[in-house]
Amino acid sequence: MGGGGGGCERLSEDGTLSKMSKAKKQKTDDDEASAAILKYIQAQNRPYSTLDVFTNLHQKYGKTQVTKVLAQLAENKEITAKTFGNPEAAREMDAKIAALKEDLIGLRSEVSAKEKALASLTNSQTNDGLQSTLESLTQEQNQKLQDRLDGLRNGSRKLTVADKQKADKQLEVFRKHWRVRKALFRDAWNTISETLDRKKAKDMLEDMGIETDEAAGVSFDKDPLDGLMEM
Repeated sequence: MGGGGGGCERLSEDGTLSKMSKAKKQKTDDDEASAAILKYIQAQNRPYSTLDVFTNLHQKYGKTQVTKVLAQLAENKEITAKTFGNPEAAREMDAKIAALKEDLIGLRSEVSAKEKALASLTNSQTNDGLQSTLESLTQEQNQKLQDRLDGLRNGSRKLTVADKQKADKQLEVFRKHWRVRKALFRDAWNTISETLDRKKAKDMLEDMGIETDEAAGVSFDKDPLDGLMEM
């Protein structure tokens, strides 16, 4: 029946011979790659990674093929292979590197913000300059208040009832803060000065630049607006 020839043709049609041909070709390609890679490694005589070999051979052979060939050469003892770490450790290291990169971005942003803040402080006034400005503003404000007070005291302007009521409300707020701070200072000062005699305590107050109500001739219980309201 000529079954032999017909059988071969049917095998060719259903792809069996084609698969065998591909497998043979693959083996030939692997053998060629193996010879080329081994020759390259022996010529260079230095350690290379799989990626190095793949790249240095101008990607003539696929990365998967290079990996397979290197493994086979190592198994045949034709080359020496050394594994560094393990895939899990490599993944952990990659994760740590990624986290450190994110931290670095954050730190750079923080450094940039602090550098801007430092530049702003560097370009601002010095302590002496700020002190001078504060004293100037304080003197100006005090002079305005003094002028107003002089006008009230010499009778050139009398307070109305509405003025007195408004001032009383403001004064009560200020006196409340005055009372609290006076009590805090008294407690602290009594603790500090309990072992000092009167003269040393007075000298310390002067050295610290602290002026008490008594030294300033100010009475907490006296209403500074007494006698200024229009009758």
